[in-house]
Amino acid sequence: MVCWDDYRFVLAVTREGSLSAAARSLSVSQPTVARRLEQLEADLRVKLLTRNGSQVEVTEAGREISRFAERIEQEAEAITRCIDRRRTGDRPHVSVSTTRGLAMHWLLPHLARLRSASFARLSIQVSLDFADIGHYQADLAVRMSSPGDENLLGRRVGDVHCGLYASDTYLERHGTPETLAALVDHGIIGSEGKIADLPQVKALNEWTRGDPTMGSDCVAVQIEMARHHLGVGVFPCFMADAFPDLKRILRKALDVPVELWVLMNPDLKANRGVREVYDFLIEAAKADAPMLTGRGDATG
Repeated sequence: MVCWDDYRFVLAVTREGSLSAAARSLSVSQPTVARRLEQLEADLRVKLLTRNGSQVEVTEAGREISRFAERIEQEAEAITRCIDRRRTGDRPHVSVSTTRGLAMHWLLPHLARLRSASFARLSIQVSLDFADIGHYQADLAVRMSSPGDENLLGRRVGDVHCGLYASDTYLERHGTPETLAALVDHGIIGSEGKIADLPQVKALNEWTRGDPTMGSDCVAVQIEMARHHLGVGVFPCFMADAFPDLKRILRKALDVPVELWVLMNPDLKANRGVREVYDFLIEAAKADAPMLTGRGDATG
């Protein structure tokens, strides 16, 4: 009888590209992988791999099975995470996924108040990638973007505004640009990797021809570049306004709002601990709307 454990061998070979690499990922021997796949092919009476000496290639049937197997893997991992959440004793464990910037500059100042108000044990998961809260990778998420999944329970709690910033020293040395077009004559701090597609970055690139002086894939590092007088960058206002040595420029010309959402797995809406933290995050975001919108000193 075929079971999930058999299909994970097909998935491993599809992902890893060879029997030996699949064996390492599964912590078994290569002969075990080969034997399990041969038995699965016999049980299904479908060819899953083609072999040419030591080389293997996954067939179309094997790739199709792998796509289903990946979903089974996600659901199996979700079951494990769901059970783990309930093994923490009487005090519920609630996990929140968010970005480093939101965690450090917005959420952390609220944690003392949340700890005194909540009976839940809280963990913060930081990543640019969106945690799949539908599969219990996290219970809640705070995201600077639209949900992207209509099955999630969530609330748009406002907008995070992004603007242009430079250090006072940089502006004294190079002058303050009077228009966006003048940015072509200034050092620009660019965005790389996953943050290169953010809406505020695209807005800046329209005026700088996408030719930065230097860049980073981390907003916190970009802000430090600006604080070291290395150029002009576009940052979330709630992050940049925390530094008195940074000045916002051309506020009226470039002000990019990005939706801010608090999301939860709908299966957890009746969970007291999760709902408590969810409501707290919504109220905190609403209370901090002026900070998230941007209240730093402006030029232009």
